[in-house]
Amino acid sequence: MELERLSKGSKELRHNGEQLFSHLLDTRQASTAGLVLILANVCKSSNSAREWLNRAHDAGLPMDAVPFNRLLCELRLEGRDDELEGVLSEMDARGIVRDVKTEKYLSLPAEELSRMRRARLQELAEDGDFARMKELFESLLARRQADWIHLNVAMLHLCKDYASRRELLRHAETAGVSPSTSTYNLLLSTLQMEGRKDELEGVLSEMDARGIVRDVKT
Repeated sequence: MELERLSKGSKELRHNGEQLFSHLLDTRQASTAGLVLILANVCKSSNSAREWLNRAHDAGLPMDAVPFNRLLCELRLEGRDDELEGVLSEMDARGIVRDVKTEKYLSLPAEELSRMRRARLQELAEDGDFARMKELFESLLARRQADWIHLNVAMLHLCKDYASRRELLRHAETAGVSPSTSTYNLLLSTLQMEGRKDELEGVLSEMDARGIVRDVKT
């Protein structure tokens, strides 16, 4: 299936997949399975998922719980749990029966959500979509859903020098994120790359004062 090939390919191929599915919607040749492919592999935000759901609805595409589950998953990934009830109410109003995946996404444990968020941030970085990456990270910070793993990924890909990485760390801490040993290791390696070895001891002293244990990489 051409749409499946495109939707699971490179960033350029995924864009071509979007164009193909848009044409299929406009010509009333789209399928629910095609919509799910777009939602699962192409959409990188709940806003994008919502736009496709609305277009599919306007085109008269029949829908079951699966496309809405993808929207619920995106909302949870972004930490927008306050919007879940509205989607569930919409499903009920449209006579769309919830399934086991619906319940699964609603009850995802914190560890799984953290892993999903890290994977999405990394994926956006690999695609070079740093604007969307920053938007997602800031959304997680605002909702106090970010953790040190997300911070490390953001520091690595959104910041290119010590000053900006240090500033992002300060920003994240105001949102309740606690840095880890690896967070400080990243700061230390950045100082070394910039030839600022005279500042390393100050960072190490800060780690010790905060009770952050050094490891073999330190």
